[in-house]
Amino acid sequence: MKIAARPSVTGRLSAVWITLALGAPLASARAAPSPAQDQGGAPPLVDEERSVSTAEAEALSRLLSRHAAAAGDGDGAALAEVLAEMSAYDNPELLEPALAALKYRATREDRQAARALGEELGTTSKKALEALLAEREAAVQAGGAHVLANFPGEKEVVPALLKAFRDKATQKEKPAAVAALIRALGLLGSDAIAKDMEGELRAFSSRDVARAAVRYFGQVKTRDLKIVLKLCALLEAPEPAAVDDPNNPPAGFWAVQWETWSWVRRDVSWSLQQITGQVFRPSEGEHPSDAQKAAEYVKAHKGELGLR
Repeated sequence: MKIAARPSVTGRLSAVWITLALGAPLASARAAPSPAQDQGGAPPLVDEERSVSTAEAEALSRLLSRHAAAAGDGDGAALAEVLAEMSAYDNPELLEPALAALKYRATREDRQAARALGEELGTTSKKALEALLAEREAAVQAGGAHVLANFPGEKEVVPALLKAFRDKATQKEKPAAVAALIRALGLLGSDAIAKDMEGELRAFSSRDVARAAVRYFGQVKTRDLKIVLKLCALLEAPEPAAVDDPNNPPAGFWAVQWETWSWVRRDVSWSLQQITGQVFRPSEGEHPSDAQKAAEYVKAHKGELGLR
């Protein structure tokens, strides 16, 4: 696409978008493979293993100055970019900008940028422009969520994340923000959205949200036996139990289910390893999954694993 080649606001947003989808620092996100390049699933996430440090005074000052300038300009793309860089640090000065980001709403500058991008893409309908604005808002909100994941001891963080997560407009229009909020709540060990994530394992409403939901249970190390067995089953590629059953959903349904499952299957294995300490493989080409082996192990060891 032409956007990626332009050193403009739209180009910056494209780079940040990769960052926020992966939950990784901006510097590594620019080199990340696209989903189309990775037919086996999503690029692996390493955000739970990456170290979060305290920024030196000079670096912190630069970040805060850039944030203030972007906020003053009403530039959502620039805000998202600096928040992505802030997500590598845990300085208390970053808490307020991150909390404010959860409430971000598109500005006049964002609307102008969205119209310019719409013209570049050849789409100027009201619905398309609203979607572009939602993406700009989501990028900022997701950036704020990633920063807040670095503050487990601050009492206002989890309530703020939950309020943003429960927002109906966010749930409906901003899957990238929802995925980031889930990730942050998971890293902070909050079990407040466990029921929502259980539903997401069935719905697969968005591949990024589905991925965050799968990883959530590994992050909080769920002790819900039903959920763990569901994760075991998700090691297997989705397909109809009886191909010729006239009551089966149409082929398009299974195509979407398989695409989303392919995107999250490695994360299913990751979460099961966090919960059980064992490595169970998902389906891989013609090689069968460890779904049955995993379920048998979980049932046999549920007591020692604390599952109920």
